[in-house]
Amino acid sequence: MIPDLSTVFNSIKKYRYSITVGIALLYFAPMLFPVGWEAASATWRYGVATMFFLSVGMILSRDVWPKVKQLLGIGVNKRQVSLKILEACKNQGGEPPFELKISSVGVDEDKIKDLVDGHLSHDECRISSKQTLVVTEAGLKRLKKNI
Repeated sequence: MIPDLSTVFNSIKKYRYSITVGIALLYFAPMLFPVGWEAASATWRYGVATMFFLSVGMILSRDVWPKVKQLLGIGVNKRQVSLKILEACKNQGGEPPFELKISSVGVDEDKIKDLVDGHLSHDECRISSKQTLVVTEAGLKRLKKNI
């Protein structure tokens, strides 16, 4: 039996700030409470420091880089893509959450992925494994703010 790793990765993505702060505290804990095992502590601190910088890298790539791309004009046009997704939700009718086929939205798949990954949280909008876009009620409100 292989565990469902996608839920683990989604949890890491959702709680990345808490994880970074927790790992930073683990890194500085041996300095505050010296145990006396310098070799083990150094190895342990090296591992924790590596995880800390990986976590900071994840924050930079997931949160800072999309905003930098937007400022440079090479990012996704949030307004245009949000309008198309809202239009597709309205055409489907019914109540949220909406499940839309990515091909039926009328926007390039890469632009949709950029918007979802860079500007929306997992509980607002996500792309499921079946190449469908799931838009929740919170996602509708966020998409309307983008307009």
